[in-house]
Amino acid sequence: MRNGKALAERYFEEAVEYYLNSREFLRSCPVENDRYQKIKLVQEAFGTAWLAILKALRGALVQRGVLPKKLPKSFDSYAQAVQKHLAFRNGKLMQALDSAYHEIHISGYHGGDLVTTYTVKAAMETARRIIETVSGRRIV
Repeated sequence: MRNGKALAERYFEEAVEYYLNSREFLRSCPVENDRYQKIKLVQEAFGTAWLAILKALRGALVQRGVLPKKLPKSFDSYAQAVQKHLAFRNGKLMQALDSAYHEIHISGYHGGDLVTTYTVKAAMETARRIIETVSGRRIV
């Protein structure tokens, strides 16, 4: 299990790094009238934020004994694993994960539909909360 703990820590470190990188994409994007002007940068930020969430979830699952080769591969299997191993007493994590999937992954990354600063910031806050909750780390 010692290797599992080290692997979980590596996933958590990567999650924070990816999240911070996603914020840098947004910082480099010009804003005019509360709207990001380069959709590609916003999409890259959301894609990276989604990967950060998945890294954090992998770390939490490994920390709770899920073997690396048994880690989820699809959103549905992530949702099932989170429900079973991480959110069995509290539905807030599942709600946040569902929101992140739809807002960050689908609308933000694939659709490029989120361009106003307040919707982007709210979605990024959801990502931060998920990562902090499952990793136990504060992101500044």
